[in-house]
Amino acid sequence: MLKVTNRKTGCLFCGNEHARFKSEEHIIAVALGNSVASGLVQRELVIGPGEVCDKCNFKRLRDQALSEWPPISVFRSLAQVSNRRGRLVDAVVDTRWRTEPDPHDPCGFRLRAVASTGPESGRDDVARALCKVAVEARWLQDPDDARSERWDAVAEAAIGGPLPPGLVMGLSLPSDLADIDLTPDCDVLVDVRSTQLRMVCQLWVVGLRLLLLLDSTVPAVPRTAWWTVDPETGSLGGPGSMWASFDCRARTATRLTADVGEPPFARSTRLPTGDAATRMYLLSSPPKPQ
Repeated sequence: MLKVTNRKTGCLFCGNEHARFKSEEHIIAVALGNSVASGLVQRELVIGPGEVCDKCNFKRLRDQALSEWPPISVFRSLAQVSNRRGRLVDAVVDTRWRTEPDPHDPCGFRLRAVASTGPESGRDDVARALCKVAVEARWLQDPDDARSERWDAVAEAAIGGPLPPGLVMGLSLPSDLADIDLTPDCDVLVDVRSTQLRMVCQLWVVGLRLLLLLDSTVPAVPRTAWWTVDPETGSLGGPGSMWASFDCRARTATRLTADVGEPPFARSTRLPTGDAATRMYLLSSPPKPQ
């Protein structure tokens, strides 16, 4: 396991002063909409070259674990957020989707999605990804404090170290589709009066709100699930699944009498159903004529 050394002058995470520092670091992953090309931001939230070493940036930080976490995957699929290459990404296998037709409206249906959030979902690495966001968001506010010793345990967790005791992770679902804001953003609140780190980090991506608390009181937030670090195992404990339900209406509805094969659309997202006889796709809206 990599041990954090001197973070005051070296890499913001590992402390290495002699590594390569050629790349910029996206505080929020491009895959979650933090790119001008996504149309969700006018300016990307990044840290320029010289602060995060290339090895931490490309190999140690856990951005992919966050982007592919099943609850994130559900809303990323619904939002049709493209990856770094501009392509839509299929929902991950640890999600299950089904539709329930409206008996009174041939174009109406309810879409249900269930996402795994158990230990096998990679939730510990999601917490590590949020540790990264917290350190970098604090660096934007106060570089000296972000590099101080009280942040060492959080920085070490971000690159694969143990999750700090007293760490709590939360996930808030939107109350309604109309409430969804896809703009990626983050902030961190720190108790500046305490020598020991007490902080709350918030991350908004693909319509969801994620929270990371350290030695702070868990707030009463509606529609929010919480996971807490178990002092014996060092891993998160909490709910093993989450679900969401959406009332939808299609423009048209056609009953198929034969297998039509894979959809002839370049921009589509496959939604796992858990049923070999049922296939479900979410198609991107066609571009508007110029």
